[in-house]
Amino acid sequence: MLNLIDPVEVMDFMEYYRRVPEAKIAEAINQLPPGNSPRYDPRVITEKAIETLEKKEAAAHEELIQSIISTREWLYPDRKITAAEAEALAEQWGLQLLPAEEYHGFAANLPQQIQWLVYQEGGVVENPVELFTYRMELYDKFVAAMGFESDDPADTMYRGEETFLQYHRFIFFAKRKNIPLLAAGQGIDAMPPDKIRGKELTATILNPGRERVTGKYISNVNSVVLRVEYGDVSFFFSSLLDTDGFGNLAQNARREEYESTIYLAPQFGKGGRYFDQIPPLQLIKPEVAIFQYPGGAFGREDRNFTTAWEFCAAQGIEAYNTKEMGAVIVYIDGENYRVETALETPGEEGEIVSLSDEAGAGL
Repeated sequence: MLNLIDPVEVMDFMEYYRRVPEAKIAEAINQLPPGNSPRYDPRVITEKAIETLEKKEAAAHEELIQSIISTREWLYPDRKITAAEAEALAEQWGLQLLPAEEYHGFAANLPQQIQWLVYQEGGVVENPVELFTYRMELYDKFVAAMGFESDDPADTMYRGEETFLQYHRFIFFAKRKNIPLLAAGQGIDAMPPDKIRGKELTATILNPGRERVTGKYISNVNSVVLRVEYGDVSFFFSSLLDTDGFGNLAQNARREEYESTIYLAPQFGKGGRYFDQIPPLQLIKPEVAIFQYPGGAFGREDRNFTTAWEFCAAQGIEAYNTKEMGAVIVYIDGENYRVETALETPGEEGEIVSLSDEAGAGL
């Protein structure tokens, strides 16, 4: 956590920071080790950083108040607004005074002792030794839950620390936003079935199985797969599922449970040594396949991607790739679907045509 403050989550840190009494901040600064000169003294640097931030916020606040006053007077020329009323509106709106990067630069460069104080006062952490022990216990449980197993005690889970950190950042964010969490397992509804305009909407988890695959390389085989169906149109979201994962899915689910209208290709549409794109396309039987393949090194397209792209053309599957077409947007009404893309693409004879115009005909 220390010196690893996320630019996206820095406003949470600033919320904790504002809870700390000024006297405690000053006491913590005084306890910092002195530097060899004022220029490199962490106490002087920290005090200056706080002073600079406060000046910037004061200037931004004054500018906000003047903006509120001038805007309200323009909207209501017959009524004068006082500075106190503008202050009340500003407090009610709770607007962020400075850009997030300003706060990130401030927070990420605070001495670790000050960051620690902020997290303590925010109720995030208390004791560093207990925190480290708890982290190790969490990591061991995480590895076991992922299904990692090896006969060699020296083996470690591939990119385990990175995956562990990403997972817990995600969990922490979800809990802080009160987003419900659901343990994934085949056959579980990701949301309760609903009816919209007389047509049923479902979202069902197809992978991982109720019993996780175990072994040395298990991240992709246990990827979460979600199938969303609304009326007669269905979507297959495949995450990073690999060949073994698709094999397990085909064995554990019925054909009508996984065949889908729209297919988002896994592995970003590239495929590779451990994943062949063609069998999943044959399994899912989509009408539309969407790839997120960014292109190969030195402008060369990867053979796995080009093979899948050509297979789609041969099978009459509409294929879209975000690299050339930008965002791919699918509109549905439960009976029909329409595909639009953010960018245009060359027509058969080189003319520029709008994919949205083509796909939207008849809807």
